[in-house]
Amino acid sequence: MGNRELENFSKSLRNLEGSTTYQPPFGVVTQAGLVAPFRICMEQACELRENWSLEE
Repeated sequence: MGNRELENFSKSLRNLEGSTTYQPPFGVVTQAGLVAPFRICMEQACELRENWSLEE
């Protein structure tokens, strides 16, 4: 994972951590805003895990 990808992952994670202040019920826009950073974090975490296992 390059520096840009790591920076994007960190930003997405911070945005996801900030979402803990939201209380249900969620509006459609809020829900979409919560799902996008989660999806990005998961994709990048899986990629990072793959790269780590290949290096070992």
